[in-house]
Amino acid sequence: MSTNDNPSSIGNTPRLGVWKRTQANLLAGLILLLPLLITIFVLSWVFDLVAGPAFHLLEKSVPLEWREGTLTQFLLKVGLIVLFTAFILVLGTLTRFVFGRRIFGGLENVILTIPGISRLYGGVKQIIDAFSAGQAGFRRVVLVRFPTETSWSIGFVTREGLEEAERRLGRKVLNVFVPTTPNPTSGFLLIVPEDDLIPLEMTVEQGIKLVISGGTVSPPARPDPLR
Repeated sequence: MSTNDNPSSIGNTPRLGVWKRTQANLLAGLILLLPLLITIFVLSWVFDLVAGPAFHLLEKSVPLEWREGTLTQFLLKVGLIVLFTAFILVLGTLTRFVFGRRIFGGLENVILTIPGISRLYGGVKQIIDAFSAGQAGFRRVVLVRFPTETSWSIGFVTREGLEEAERRLGRKVLNVFVPTTPNPTSGFLLIVPEDDLIPLEMTVEQGIKLVISGGTVSPPARPDPLR
């Protein structure tokens, strides 16, 4: 008797199909939920790290018999978030004035003189500046031939090219930063003729995500306007 004629194998086929679909659905749900759970976990961890000491100080201002109440704990956390937001707002307002920028600039210079911490701070600041829409750092994403003539790399146009380079080459050039993976704070500065670059539609943020992830996180495909 062949395997296909075995009643037990025939009866198991629908069950196997249901189990595979269940596995696929579980995996799809996990993939959908995991980024949200990780985000909540990271935000909770950062909140406890940054606001933990302030929360305990604020908690001590509440009478002892009220501290353990669920509503009290909730109101304390909400109040702390409001205070923290107000603190950030004040800092942002100060940076709009000359004296505020001088204070923070001096503090930053002190941090940059501390061995070890300076590299960490500098790297994080560069990444944040790159993501910030208000920064004029990375303007757009392009493809540039690098490191060989037969390969292409993701590059970020930082500004118009040097006048001296354009004068000597006789062509319009652009400054292009090609970051390394997975650390985009280091890389190569290329001066490339504009005609040799291929502009991409992805945003700067999407380009940085692509570099940091080593190509595993790609921007969503855009619909073809010709279709």
